[in-house]
Amino acid sequence: MKPYRKTFFILIYNLLKTAALLLLISLSIAFLLFFQIQQGKIISGVNPPFTYLIAWCLFLISLLLTLLLSEAFLRLRNDQLRNSLKSFWATFRLRHFLIQHDKYNQVNKEGMVNRKDPVLHSFNRASRKAVLDLRKDKLLLCLKLPKELQAQALFKAQEEAIREHISNLYPHYILSPFERQKFNLWLKGTKEK
Repeated sequence: MKPYRKTFFILIYNLLKTAALLLLISLSIAFLLFFQIQQGKIISGVNPPFTYLIAWCLFLISLLLTLLLSEAFLRLRNDQLRNSLKSFWATFRLRHFLIQHDKYNQVNKEGMVNRKDPVLHSFNRASRKAVLDLRKDKLLLCLKLPKELQAQALFKAQEEAIREHISNLYPHYILSPFERQKFNLWLKGTKEK
């Protein structure tokens, strides 16, 4: 069995998502600070927190642009840029499909107590790391398995449902069975000709 290699898209997806979220938060705070300075509520002039925030935003923008441009260059060289956008959307939809919720809350004498099921928490944490990469001729799904045995059993029980979900979304791809390599589950699909 030939080991699968993570594509560049699979490697950078979570980093892009986190950097974009941090950038949005930082830009919101910078905008609010700038608005406060303009109204005179904060002393204008050299304001170290504001300059650090602007430098942080510039760093995040440069990181995002570097990663996005390198992904765009690799896609344009070997594939279509549209497939990169499809991969972002497909990963978002798959993660939403995989997340499971608690069905009950425990009740004690004082009232209702919300307790997190550690198995479901581990399963959902691993589900948030799933990445689906669509190319013009192949589909590659990487599911990071949790370390806990019971959470891995949940993934094992869900394999057929995941496979069916992906085959319904992308009927032009022929899917192979899941293969496990260390703590990753891989699903590979080839496009029908």
